[in-house]
Amino acid sequence: MDPLLVPGSIVVIDRHYNSLAPSHPARPNIYAIDVNNDLVFRYVSYEANRLVLRPRSLDSRVEVLRLAPDEPPSSCIVGRLCITIAEL
Repeated sequence: MDPLLVPGSIVVIDRHYNSLAPSHPARPNIYAIDVNNDLVFRYVSYEANRLVLRPRSLDSRVEVLRLAPDEPPSSCIVGRLCITIAEL
């Protein structure tokens, strides 16, 4: 999977923003997602009780998280990625 962040990156997560509504409609949000007690950073969409986790590269595979019928999408979304700092 093509990572969205380079190893050793410092990120700031807005934990109050766990809605799938875009904060800036011109560009998609990157979210911190809890996947089996691991934190992953992906573009996210919601389709029929499933969170679809999309990587940066279109050549990489998409991951799908099934949610319980009464479970909201925000239950897995830790927050929206606000800032990243990384050495190149």
